[in-house]
Amino acid sequence: MKIGKSILFSLFTLLMTATLCAGSNSSLIEKANKGDAQAQFELGVLYVTDENVNKDDPLVAEGVEWLRKAAEQGHAKAQYNLSQCYRFGIAEKGDFDEAGKWMQKAAEQGFAEAQFDLGQRGFDERGSRTPEGVEWFRKAAENGHAGAQFALGQCYEYSIGGVVEKNIAEALEWYRKAAEQGYAEAQFDFGQRYAEGRGVEQDFEKAEEWYRKAAEQGHAFAQYQLDMCYLKGKGVKQDDAKAIEWFLKATKMNHVRAQYRLAVCYLKGIGVEQNDAEALKWFNKANHNNLGAVGYGSKDINMETFAKSFRERVEQGSVYSQYSLGWFYAKGLGVKQDDAEAVKWWLKAAEQGYAEAQYQLGVCYAEGKGIKQSDAEALEWFRKAVEQNDLEKRISWSRITMEDPEIVKKKFDDLRLWVLLKE
Repeated sequence: MKIGKSILFSLFTLLMTATLCAGSNSSLIEKANKGDAQAQFELGVLYVTDENVNKDDPLVAEGVEWLRKAAEQGHAKAQYNLSQCYRFGIAEKGDFDEAGKWMQKAAEQGFAEAQFDLGQRGFDERGSRTPEGVEWFRKAAENGHAGAQFALGQCYEYSIGGVVEKNIAEALEWYRKAAEQGYAEAQFDFGQRYAEGRGVEQDFEKAEEWYRKAAEQGHAFAQYQLDMCYLKGKGVKQDDAKAIEWFLKATKMNHVRAQYRLAVCYLKGIGVEQNDAEALKWFNKANHNNLGAVGYGSKDINMETFAKSFRERVEQGSVYSQYSLGWFYAKGLGVKQDDAEAVKWWLKAAEQGYAEAQYQLGVCYAEGKGIKQSDAEALEWFRKAVEQNDLEKRISWSRITMEDPEIVKKKFDDLRLWVLLKE
């Protein structure tokens, strides 16, 4: 196992707070051996964070010991980082008591990251925020820690655990401090407040301004709200192309609503060329990610609207939409599950030569789903699908339906074999 910065230091600012001495490592070692706490700290960081060093490498243990030497001299950053070594099992086998001890020492010296960590751990056995936890947030916030400022704002807004009295004005003050430091969650929060007029006077231009600040830092929810600003022309000039640009950024973060909205844009040709295949692809991604999406339930995916839109496309003669509507009925998405209706729409598409519909229709006949079981009819429709040599299309289809390409290939190979054996 490698010890990477992603394990310890992407969360804890070790390398950001350690300015390595100019000159060679030998010079650093010499200073450390003479008892220079800063050099001991820097040397410890250098050894422990080496991406090319395994966890059990003696050099790591040496790095931990240098951090310990600096920590014992009262070096706050070393104390904090030593606590992380114990917390994550880098120091020996891990020891939460030791981790807590060194964390406390760093926090008592005013090291904001340690104070914030103690604040995050400040819960009682019932899961309620403790007065001590809030006070550590306050200390870190007063030391300029943006995350703590935002957390303290939440304590005031929601009177978490009843530790502090609800005070919206105080909450907004701390939120603003965090936002002005570039804390994306606070910036997004201000965007929401200005858009809704919650605690502040409603102002869509200011909402867009804060959404953009957070969105440019990769905040998916802010990216989604920003694209909705462009889509609806709120706070900015209406611009479908710009909306699509931000939708795409949010979809890369698996934002369910953005994926759904992008599907609608492709379905209706809003800001992009109309494309049923792309519409269904993004709808499937939204549906696939829905259960795991933080903060969004199934109510956010308007399947009824989507299915209705596909029916409108069917009435315009879209073969692909005929197949898709059958798929909605087969899965019960936006409509009542109905195998017979699925067969009805797949038959329409199959009769026009759509291979995927031919394949699905063959499955229905083979299994007797939505139609009377018939090996002869199944064979006929499977043969039509096979005759189109549709492997490449089916592999491409797997990217839309989110099936594993290898599974798709096996299904198609099995289909060929099934046809050969039946003939």
